Amino acid sequence: MALTGNAKRRVMRVEGRLSEDPESQPDIDINTPSPARMYDFYLGGTHNYPADRAAAKRALSKVPDGREVARANRRFLVSSVDYLARNGIDQYIDIGAGIPTSPNVHEMARSIIPHARITYVDNDPDVVAQNRELLAGLD
Repeated sequence: MALTGNAKRRVMRVEGRLSEDPESQPDIDINTPSPARMYDFYLGGTHNYPADRAAAKRALSKVPDGREVARANRRFLVSSVDYLARNGIDQYIDIGAGIPTSPNVHEMARSIIPHARITYVDNDPDVVAQNRELLAGLD
């Protein structure tokens, strides 16, 4: 499905590094928590803003094991890709890819199958920008 209208414009306009300056990324609202940036916070990442951290901390006050759940989810992703690649699967679609966290799907899969093909999909413009930067130069 091709992007059209505002979605296409938003995705195409968002490029560059995470910045506290909203003018540098006009379509990213740093005052509204993003699930992807909150997840990044749970994993100990640095691609999140004060609003994301505050919302994540509120969520952790209700679900104290939230960080461990996020880490378990990440371990499952890594072990799943490892298993699939070791069994010959060489094409992946990561839907809801989130903020890049190492090891990424392409790093795991290509450590076993160098020609593996991976497509990352996300509707969050911040995630798109981060993944574009990470994947620049990869085929």
